Amino acid sequence: SLLYLPPPPSSGDSHPLRCLDRCPNQPHLVAVGRSNGTVCLWDLRQDKLPVSILSGHTADIWEIQFHRHHPNHLFTCSQDCTLWHWDASPPSPSLSSSLLTSSRLSHRHNPPSSHRATDHAPNSTPWLSGHVKQGKFDVTYLLHDKLPVNSFDVESKHVVCGTDSEMLFLVPNLTFR
Repeated sequence: SLLYLPPPPSSGDSHPLRCLDRCPNQPHLVAVGRSNGTVCLWDLRQDKLPVSILSGHTADIWEIQFHRHHPNHLFTCSQDCTLWHWDASPPSPSLSSSLLTSSRLSHRHNPPSSHRATDHAPNSTPWLSGHVKQGKFDVTYLLHDKLPVNSFDVESKHVVCGTDSEMLFLVPNLTFR
């Protein structure tokens, strides 16, 4: 059967959907990339509104993908010439402090550790928890090219992507929490 998902509420602007992916361990969770650079997370069991709308990219998101074996990790590429790694894993307090002082190019939303959602059922996902809606996740810029990043694939700890510059890039040795 078909399921109609109404567009998320907005200021009246229409933002077409460009891509989508289903979470590998929670098939009712769908991530959608939109033309305005936002990611919408839908819980198909509650089809009225998206669970979360995550802002970040400044242009069309061309591709979106959950990591097959680490579904707390989501990847997007965009017309804004970037490839991003979104991490909703609740970090341990010791890891959290080390990430804050890291030299990697990263965007960190970090609440006090006492407010983190750290207990998840084995088959649950933090993408549906309140801490993602509150902006408590990591975003790491994996690639910033001079031309749009069109497509990518994630396998194990590596990402390969292609750009309008007619080049393939390999981003090796991703880390997962």
